[in-house]
Amino acid sequence: ANNVVEAVNSALEIYSRAGAPLAAMSINAMIRNPPGWNVRNPRVVFDPVSGLFILMVLQYNANASACGSQIVIMVSQSNPALAWTSRGTANLDSELGPGLELANVALGLTANVVVESSDYQTCVNGTTGAFVASQALVWQRADLTTGILTSNRFSFFVPGPVGLQPAMAPGANTDAYEVANHSTLTPPASARRPHFPIAGPPDTQDADTTGARGAG
Repeated sequence: ANNVVEAVNSALEIYSRAGAPLAAMSINAMIRNPPGWNVRNPRVVFDPVSGLFILMVLQYNANASACGSQIVIMVSQSNPALAWTSRGTANLDSELGPGLELANVALGLTANVVVESSDYQTCVNGTTGAFVASQALVWQRADLTTGILTSNRFSFFVPGPVGLQPAMAPGANTDAYEVANHSTLTPPASARRPHFPIAGPPDTQDADTTGARGAG
């Protein structure tokens, strides 16, 4: 890549590889955040195949008496200093019922898939409580960067490993990895480890992960 992109809180900064600042963007403005909503936990990775950056950020209701959250997905142009394109949102599993909110965002990339992992917290009248579950979402990388949806484009795993801030990272050429503590297992360091092969749709065999926040 010719650029480095860094996402911190609600800001997105673009630099040259030599370190010269090129542009600064408000993530709130990029996703057209409505009044009363804010963002946190932005994660960005560079896709070397398409030459594009992928951003995922937690959008949440900042009203002290309300709950609400979702993951917003954005993809850059070849020049990340220009306007980014929305690829939609990822939401809580509705089958789990009300009273939950997303917390934390982790992002990983392999040759064929993009993986997002986040936690579920209880939420009552705007007050968050215990971590109760996790989710892992897997997209075919090319679908996400091109915006052209194909078969086997998306998989959703919930409840995943229960852990504070699951760690995700660019993996080897064939795997994306996830590691999270599960308080109900013995020893506590044990984890459920979903495995996402790059050939075809993701499956649910076992594997492991490291973490990254990413710039290309």
